Amino acid sequence: MARVSIRNFRQEAFSAAVRQVAREYRERKEAEAREAEAREQAEAAATLRKSAEAREEAARESVEASDTDGFRSQWAHGLCAREDRLAARIAEDGGVAEFPGLFDLDGNLVPARRVQGQYGWSWELLRQGRRAGWFNESKAKNAETRRRNNAAKGFYVGTVRAPAEATMQESEGRTVAVVAERTDGGWSPDVEIVDSGQ
Repeated sequence: MARVSIRNFRQEAFSAAVRQVAREYRERKEAEAREAEAREQAEAAATLRKSAEAREEAARESVEASDTDGFRSQWAHGLCAREDRLAARIAEDGGVAEFPGLFDLDGNLVPARRVQGQYGWSWELLRQGRRAGWFNESKAKNAETRRRNNAAKGFYVGTVRAPAEATMQESEGRTVAVVAERTDGGWSPDVEIVDSGQ
C-alpha cells in the first residue's frame, strides 16, 4: 500500500512541476508579447512625431518662401502635425484615450453614447444597441452644481479609457479641430473606468 502512495505522490509532484514550468513559460511568452507590443507602439509614436516635425517644418518653409500667400498650406500642415502628435500620444498610451462616460447613481457604466446634435452634446441612452432615450447634461458652470444636477436626473458623468484614433472634425464656426475619436462606436462595456463621476 505504501508503494502505491509513494508512486501517486511522485506522479502528483511531477504533474505539479510540469504545471509550474508550463505556467512560467506561458507568463514569459505573455511578457515577451507585451514588450513587443510596447516596442511597436513606441516605434509608431516616434514615426508619427517625426511626421509632425516634418509637417511643421514644411509650414515654416512655406511662411519663409511666400509669407502669408501660402496660408492654406501652412494651416493644413499645422493641422496634420497636430493630428500626428495626437496619434503618437494615443499610440504611446496603448491605443486608448480618455472620454466622458455615463454612470448610474450606483457607479455602474450606463449603455449610452455621447452625440453632438443641433443644440450641443447629449447622451443617447441605449437598450440592446438601440436608442431608448436621451440625457442632457447640466450646463452649470460650477462643477459641484453640475454634478448635483446630473445626479438629480439619475446619472453621473465620469471618465473612461476607450480605444481611439486621432481625427479631424468640423467644430463650431466651420473650423477644424484635431480630436481623439472612439473607435468602438461610442459605447462598449469593455472600457477602463477612470472615474465614475461621484
